[in-house]
Amino acid sequence: GDQCGQLAFGIEGDVLRGNFGPEWVKGKNVCVGANAVELGDQFAGPAYNVRSGTMLQAMAVETLDQGRDINRSGLIPVLLAALLIARLLGPCFGRWSWRTGLTVVAVTGTSIFLATVAIQDLFGITADSAPMMLVLIFCYAIGLWNTIDRQTSALFNQRLKTLHHRAMMNSVVDDSFDGIVIADHDGTINMANPMAEEIL
Repeated sequence: GDQCGQLAFGIEGDVLRGNFGPEWVKGKNVCVGANAVELGDQFAGPAYNVRSGTMLQAMAVETLDQGRDINRSGLIPVLLAALLIARLLGPCFGRWSWRTGLTVVAVTGTSIFLATVAIQDLFGITADSAPMMLVLIFCYAIGLWNTIDRQTSALFNQRLKTLHHRAMMNSVVDDSFDGIVIADHDGTINMANPMAEEIL
């Protein structure tokens, strides 16, 4: 990459004019380009700091020639992985507490990210992790919604049972032949049935 770029950078004018010896480029790839540094034709990179546009093109050509380019995985493997996540974790989120579910989302999301980085590093294939992350978060949200819905229904049913029990007890107390008085610690009467009123 650097040799090709230096060659292109150093003798591009001579190449265009034909003023060079053929032995200079024998068996080499020659990249001819132009720079417009004053127009911002510079790019920052992680390994080589700031490079000119011509140098970047030369490095890209070398990358392609050496077969080190990164390819996309395609849509089918990503969708299959997302469906697998939905199938394996989707039903579980409804049974877990929200804390457990959130922990599973964090661990699985981190694992997905690290797996995509490892696949890119080892095989030169980039996998889109966004659909898998979205499916994971969506499954967690649905599970959380179902848990809240179940808890709301359980609280509502418990409230109905309590009201029914209270109504039944009031009916028993009101129809009793014994006088019943319920008072608190201060002696305040909270409830008295009709028989207690008659007796008192």
